Amino acid sequence: MLMIVLTRSVQVNGAPHLVGDVVTAADEDARYLLHAGQARMATAEDIRTARNPRPASEVRRLQEAQAIKGGPRPQRRG
Repeated sequence: MLMIVLTRSVQVNGAPHLVGDVVTAADEDARYLLHAGQARMATAEDIRTARNPRPASEVRRLQEAQAIKGGPRPQRRG
């Protein structure tokens, strides 16, 4: 398993991920993404400062669930 940083939004391990995500991929998948120019090898700094390891679809689902819990947003007046 290799840690890579995505340079394009692609699907990895069956889930969509965004640009800049640090993901762990199988060796064959990581080599394919590296060769295609869609990723680069992750450095220790990339791993330490990784923003969110969750797939984009899960983040979107959590944001939608949170928006529903909070109810409608107040409308700005004037």
